[in-house]
Amino acid sequence: MYAGGPGGGVLDSAAPTHARLPKRLGDAGKSTPIGFGQLLAVELRKLTDTRAGTWLMAITALLIVLASALVAYTERDGVKFFDLIGATLIPMNYLVPILGILAVTSEWSQRTGLITFTLEPRRGRVVLAKLAATLLAAVAATIVALAVAAGLTLLVGSLGSGDADWHMKGTAYATLFAYMLLQAGMGVAFGLLIQNTPGAICAFLFIPIVVSLFNLAGEWGQKAAEWVNPQQSMAPLIDGSVSGDQWGKLAVTLALWLVLPMVLGFVRLTKREVKSA
Repeated sequence: MYAGGPGGGVLDSAAPTHARLPKRLGDAGKSTPIGFGQLLAVELRKLTDTRAGTWLMAITALLIVLASALVAYTERDGVKFFDLIGATLIPMNYLVPILGILAVTSEWSQRTGLITFTLEPRRGRVVLAKLAATLLAAVAATIVALAVAAGLTLLVGSLGSGDADWHMKGTAYATLFAYMLLQAGMGVAFGLLIQNTPGAICAFLFIPIVVSLFNLAGEWGQKAAEWVNPQQSMAPLIDGSVSGDQWGKLAVTLALWLVLPMVLGFVRLTKREVKSA
Protein backbone atom coordinates (compact mmCIF):
# COMPACT_ATOMS: atom_id res chain seq x y z
CA MET A 1 0.00 0.00 0.00
CA TYR A 2 1.31 3.45 -0.93
CA ALA A 3 0.84 6.59 1.12
CA GLY A 4 2.15 10.13 0.92
CA GLY A 5 1.62 13.47 -0.79
CA PRO A 6 1.31 14.44 -4.44
CA GLY A 7 5.03 14.33 -4.96
CA GLY A 8 5.20 10.63 -4.59
CA GLY A 9 4.57 7.85 -2.12
CA VAL A 10 6.46 5.51 0.10
CA LEU A 11 5.80 1.85 0.57
CA ASP A 12 3.86 1.24 3.79
CA SER A 13 4.19 -2.43 4.75
CA ALA A 14 1.45 -3.99 6.84
CA ALA A 15 3.91 -6.49 8.36
CA PRO A 16 5.19 -5.60 11.86
CA THR A 17 8.83 -4.67 12.18
CA HIS A 18 9.47 -7.19 14.97
CA ALA A 19 7.28 -10.25 14.64
CA ARG A 20 6.85 -12.31 17.76
CA LEU A 21 5.99 -15.98 17.92
CA PRO A 22 3.29 -17.27 20.28
CA LYS A 23 4.54 -17.79 23.81
CA ARG A 24 3.96 -21.53 23.63
CA LEU A 25 6.65 -21.73 20.94
CA GLY A 26 9.22 -20.08 23.18
CA ASP A 27 11.57 -17.21 22.50
CA ALA A 28 13.88 -16.79 19.53
CA GLY A 29 11.79 -19.22 17.48
CA LYS A 30 12.75 -22.22 19.57
CA SER A 31 10.05 -24.69 20.47
CA THR A 32 9.57 -25.47 24.13
CA PRO A 33 10.41 -29.16 24.74
CA ILE A 34 7.66 -31.33 26.14
CA GLY A 35 8.50 -32.55 29.62
CA PHE A 36 8.72 -36.27 30.22
CA GLY A 37 6.11 -36.01 32.96
CA GLN A 38 3.66 -34.58 30.46
CA LEU A 39 4.44 -37.36 27.99
CA LEU A 40 3.91 -39.95 30.71
CA ALA A 41 0.58 -38.40 31.69
CA VAL A 42 -0.56 -38.48 28.07
CA GLU A 43 0.41 -42.14 27.67
CA LEU A 44 -1.39 -43.05 30.89
CA ARG A 45 -4.52 -41.36 29.55
CA LYS A 46 -4.19 -43.26 26.28
CA LEU A 47 -4.39 -46.51 28.23
CA THR A 48 -7.84 -45.57 29.51
CA ASP A 49 -9.25 -43.17 26.91
CA THR A 50 -9.77 -45.88 24.29
CA ARG A 51 -12.54 -48.43 24.61
CA ALA A 52 -10.05 -51.27 24.16
CA GLY A 53 -7.86 -50.08 27.03
CA THR A 54 -10.78 -49.38 29.32
CA TRP A 55 -12.43 -52.73 28.73
CA LEU A 56 -9.12 -54.58 29.04
CA MET A 57 -8.40 -53.09 32.47
CA ALA A 58 -11.98 -53.69 33.61
CA ILE A 59 -11.86 -57.31 32.47
CA THR A 60 -8.46 -57.77 34.14
CA ALA A 61 -9.83 -56.54 37.48
CA LEU A 62 -12.93 -58.70 37.13
CA LEU A 63 -10.96 -61.86 36.30
CA ILE A 64 -8.58 -61.22 39.20
CA VAL A 65 -11.55 -61.22 41.58
CA LEU A 66 -13.25 -64.23 39.96
CA ALA A 67 -10.10 -66.38 39.80
CA SER A 68 -9.12 -65.74 43.40
CA ALA A 69 -12.71 -66.13 44.61
CA LEU A 70 -12.97 -69.53 42.90
CA VAL A 71 -9.78 -70.77 44.56
CA ALA A 72 -10.89 -69.32 47.91
CA TYR A 73 -14.19 -71.19 47.63
CA THR A 74 -12.48 -74.52 46.89
CA GLU A 75 -10.06 -73.99 49.80
CA ARG A 76 -12.56 -72.60 52.30
CA ASP A 77 -11.50 -75.22 54.86
CA GLY A 78 -7.89 -74.04 54.74
CA VAL A 79 -7.30 -71.09 52.43
CA LYS A 80 -3.73 -70.16 51.48
CA PHE A 81 -2.74 -66.60 50.63
CA PHE A 82 -0.08 -67.75 48.17
CA ASP A 83 -2.56 -69.94 46.26
CA LEU A 84 -4.88 -66.98 45.83
CA ILE A 85 -2.03 -64.90 44.45
CA GLY A 86 -1.23 -67.68 42.01
CA ALA A 87 -4.85 -67.62 40.87
CA THR A 88 -4.73 -63.89 40.17
CA LEU A 89 -1.67 -64.38 37.96
CA ILE A 90 -3.60 -66.57 35.52
CA PRO A 91 -5.46 -63.67 33.86
CA MET A 92 -2.67 -61.16 34.50
CA ASN A 93 -0.12 -63.27 32.60
CA TYR A 94 -2.07 -62.63 29.40
CA LEU A 95 -3.86 -59.32 29.89
CA VAL A 96 -1.04 -57.18 31.30
CA PRO A 97 1.29 -57.86 28.31
CA ILE A 98 -1.62 -57.18 25.93
CA LEU A 99 -2.01 -53.80 27.64
CA GLY A 100 1.64 -53.14 26.80
CA ILE A 101 1.03 -54.14 23.19
CA LEU A 102 -1.93 -51.77 22.93
CA ALA A 103 0.11 -48.92 24.41
CA VAL A 104 2.43 -49.10 21.40
CA THR A 105 0.25 -50.29 18.53
CA SER A 106 -2.60 -47.86 19.28
CA GLU A 107 -0.60 -45.14 17.52
CA TRP A 108 -1.35 -46.93 14.26
CA SER A 109 -4.70 -48.51 14.98
CA GLN A 110 -6.07 -45.15 16.22
CA ARG A 111 -4.09 -43.20 13.58
CA THR A 112 -2.53 -40.88 16.13
CA GLY A 113 1.09 -41.58 15.21
CA LEU A 114 1.50 -38.48 13.03
CA ILE A 115 0.24 -36.20 15.80
CA THR A 116 2.32 -37.90 18.50
CA PHE A 117 5.60 -37.85 16.60
CA THR A 118 5.03 -34.34 15.30
CA LEU A 119 4.54 -32.92 18.78
CA GLU A 120 7.48 -34.98 20.07
CA PRO A 121 9.88 -35.86 17.21
CA ARG A 122 12.28 -37.64 19.58
CA ARG A 123 10.72 -41.06 19.25
CA GLY A 124 12.91 -42.56 21.95
CA ARG A 125 11.23 -40.39 24.60
CA VAL A 126 7.81 -41.44 23.35
CA VAL A 127 8.76 -45.11 23.59
CA LEU A 128 10.18 -44.58 27.07
CA ALA A 129 6.95 -42.87 28.16
CA LYS A 130 4.86 -45.75 26.78
CA LEU A 131 7.06 -48.26 28.60
CA ALA A 132 6.86 -46.32 31.87
CA ALA A 133 3.07 -46.01 31.60
CA THR A 134 2.72 -49.75 31.00
CA LEU A 135 4.99 -50.58 33.94
CA LEU A 136 2.95 -48.32 36.23
CA ALA A 137 -0.20 -50.10 35.07
CA ALA A 138 1.44 -53.46 35.82
CA VAL A 139 2.38 -52.27 39.33
CA ALA A 140 -1.20 -51.10 39.91
CA ALA A 141 -2.59 -54.44 38.71
CA THR A 142 -0.22 -56.34 41.03
CA ILE A 143 -1.25 -54.20 44.01
CA VAL A 144 -4.91 -54.88 43.21
CA ALA A 145 -4.19 -58.61 42.98
CA LEU A 146 -2.41 -58.63 46.35
CA ALA A 147 -5.23 -56.64 47.94
CA VAL A 148 -7.91 -58.98 46.57
CA ALA A 149 -5.97 -62.07 47.64
CA ALA A 150 -5.43 -60.65 51.13
CA GLY A 151 -9.06 -59.64 51.50
CA LEU A 152 -10.36 -63.05 50.46
CA THR A 153 -7.84 -64.82 52.69
CA LEU A 154 -9.00 -62.78 55.66
CA LEU A 155 -12.68 -63.26 54.81
CA VAL A 156 -12.56 -67.00 54.16
CA GLY A 157 -10.25 -67.53 57.12
CA SER A 158 -12.74 -65.87 59.45
CA LEU A 159 -15.80 -67.63 58.00
CA GLY A 160 -14.38 -71.03 57.10
CA SER A 161 -13.72 -73.97 59.35
CA GLY A 162 -9.96 -73.99 58.72
CA ASP A 163 -7.18 -71.52 59.50
CA ALA A 164 -5.86 -69.12 56.89
CA ASP A 165 -2.26 -69.66 55.79
CA TRP A 166 -0.49 -66.34 55.24
CA HIS A 167 2.95 -67.83 54.66
CA MET A 168 4.90 -66.27 51.79
CA LYS A 169 8.60 -65.56 51.45
CA GLY A 170 9.60 -61.95 51.96
CA THR A 171 11.60 -61.96 48.73
CA ALA A 172 8.57 -63.30 46.86
CA TYR A 173 6.85 -59.93 47.05
CA ALA A 174 9.73 -58.19 45.27
CA THR A 175 10.16 -60.94 42.67
CA LEU A 176 6.40 -61.01 42.07
CA PHE A 177 6.47 -57.34 41.11
CA ALA A 178 9.56 -58.00 38.98
CA TYR A 179 7.73 -60.85 37.25
CA MET A 180 4.78 -58.63 36.29
CA LEU A 181 7.05 -55.76 35.20
CA LEU A 182 8.93 -58.13 32.90
CA GLN A 183 5.66 -59.44 31.47
CA ALA A 184 4.53 -55.89 30.76
CA GLY A 185 7.90 -55.05 29.22
CA MET A 186 7.69 -58.04 26.88
CA GLY A 187 4.29 -56.83 25.72
CA VAL A 188 5.76 -53.43 24.86
CA ALA A 189 8.66 -55.14 23.06
CA PHE A 190 6.34 -57.23 20.88
CA GLY A 191 4.23 -54.17 20.14
CA LEU A 192 7.31 -52.27 19.01
CA LEU A 193 8.56 -55.15 16.90
CA ILE A 194 5.33 -55.92 15.03
CA GLN A 195 3.51 -52.56 15.30
CA ASN A 196 0.17 -54.14 14.52
CA THR A 197 -2.32 -54.97 17.27
CA PRO A 198 -3.71 -58.33 16.04
CA GLY A 199 -0.32 -59.51 14.81
CA ALA A 200 1.50 -58.62 18.03
CA ILE A 201 -1.14 -60.24 20.25
CA CYS A 202 -1.21 -63.43 18.18
CA ALA A 203 2.59 -63.65 18.14
CA PHE A 204 2.87 -63.09 21.89
CA LEU A 205 0.31 -65.79 22.63
CA PHE A 206 1.22 -68.29 19.91
CA ILE A 207 5.04 -68.37 20.03
CA PRO A 208 5.20 -69.60 23.68
CA ILE A 209 2.89 -72.47 22.73
CA VAL A 210 5.30 -73.49 19.98
CA VAL A 211 8.28 -73.16 22.33
CA SER A 212 6.54 -75.32 24.95
CA LEU A 213 6.44 -78.16 22.41
CA PHE A 214 10.18 -78.53 22.98
CA ASN A 215 9.28 -80.47 26.11
CA LEU A 216 7.89 -83.22 23.87
CA ALA A 217 11.15 -83.61 21.96
CA GLY A 218 12.98 -85.72 24.50
CA GLU A 219 15.70 -84.78 26.94
CA TRP A 220 17.42 -82.25 24.68
CA GLY A 221 14.13 -80.47 24.04
CA GLN A 222 13.34 -80.26 27.75
CA LYS A 223 16.76 -78.76 28.46
CA ALA A 224 16.36 -76.26 25.62
CA ALA A 225 12.91 -75.25 26.90
CA GLU A 226 14.41 -74.33 30.27
CA TRP A 227 16.45 -71.65 28.51
CA VAL A 228 13.97 -70.30 25.95
CA ASN A 229 10.50 -70.91 27.43
CA PRO A 230 9.50 -67.86 29.52
CA GLN A 231 6.80 -69.83 31.33
CA GLN A 232 9.48 -72.12 32.76
CA SER A 233 12.43 -69.80 33.32
CA MET A 234 10.33 -67.00 34.87
CA ALA A 235 8.21 -69.25 37.09
CA PRO A 236 10.67 -69.15 40.06
CA LEU A 237 10.14 -65.38 40.26
CA ILE A 238 6.59 -65.93 41.46
CA ASP A 239 7.60 -67.53 44.76
CA GLY A 240 11.07 -65.95 45.03
CA SER A 241 12.95 -69.21 44.57
CA VAL A 242 15.39 -68.13 41.83
CA SER A 243 18.84 -69.52 42.53
CA GLY A 244 21.92 -70.97 40.88
CA ASP A 245 21.76 -71.54 37.14
CA GLN A 246 18.14 -70.33 37.10
CA TRP A 247 19.48 -66.80 36.92
CA GLY A 248 21.36 -67.70 33.74
CA LYS A 249 18.27 -69.28 32.20
CA LEU A 250 16.25 -66.23 33.12
CA ALA A 251 18.83 -63.91 31.54
CA VAL A 252 18.81 -65.87 28.27
CA THR A 253 15.02 -65.89 28.17
CA LEU A 254 14.82 -62.15 28.77
CA ALA A 255 17.43 -61.51 26.09
CA LEU A 256 15.29 -63.41 23.57
CA TRP A 257 11.85 -62.21 24.65
CA LEU A 258 12.52 -58.69 25.92
CA VAL A 259 15.84 -57.17 24.87
CA LEU A 260 16.04 -58.45 21.27
CA PRO A 261 12.48 -57.53 20.20
CA MET A 262 12.74 -54.21 22.05
CA VAL A 263 15.93 -53.24 20.20
CA LEU A 264 14.72 -54.44 16.80
CA GLY A 265 11.36 -52.78 17.33
CA PHE A 266 12.93 -49.47 18.31
CA VAL A 267 15.16 -49.52 15.23
CA ARG A 268 12.12 -50.25 13.07
CA LEU A 269 10.18 -47.43 14.70
CA THR A 270 12.94 -44.88 14.11
CA LYS A 271 13.08 -45.80 10.41
CA ARG A 272 9.34 -46.10 9.82
CA GLU A 273 7.56 -43.37 7.89
CA VAL A 274 4.65 -42.08 9.94
CA LYS A 275 1.50 -41.30 7.97
CA SER A 276 -1.87 -39.91 8.94
CA ALA A 277 -3.72 -42.94 7.56
